Amino acid sequence: MGCWGRFQTEAWTSRPMPKRCFKCGVVKELSEFYAHSMMADGHLNKCKTCTLADVKRHTDQNRERILSHRRAFYRREPPEVKRLRSQAEFARAPERTRRFKEESSKRYPIKTEARRIFARAVRIGKIRRPSKCSRCGKACKPHGHHGDYSKPLSVEWVCSRCHADIHNALRDAQRSIAS
Repeated sequence: MGCWGRFQTEAWTSRPMPKRCFKCGVVKELSEFYAHSMMADGHLNKCKTCTLADVKRHTDQNRERILSHRRAFYRREPPEVKRLRSQAEFARAPERTRRFKEESSKRYPIKTEARRIFARAVRIGKIRRPSKCSRCGKACKPHGHHGDYSKPLSVEWVCSRCHADIHNALRDAQRSIAS
């Protein structure tokens, strides 16, 4: 097993060895480099700091393209997978999810109250959920979108895709105003 290259013996890789980052030129411990199985020593040739800076620069330069790819991916994802993913995330971090909900309700009390009133009205049958989206006409279990939180029982019934489009348009409009 004494092969040099990708497959090192445990004794060889367990020793802390310094390595020079090809980006910044600083000599650092091996723990300061990400693992990479295709490299001779099993670690990337640029340090974690330089890698993170490159990723941030790439994300900033290609923000719109990255966001459109993410939106397209989540639109193609089956609803069952989305539901399971959210359940798994909640199971992994229930405390974080609970804390987020508490902070959100404190930060946006009007939204929280409108959602509570609306959910109760649907639950007791005062408001009936239609069987299709009011925008695209798709047969589904639509979401109730509040255009105005001061009118908690006035909602637009939209499918998840149309609901995402509404919020993406609102977010884009806010960004363009801020710029």
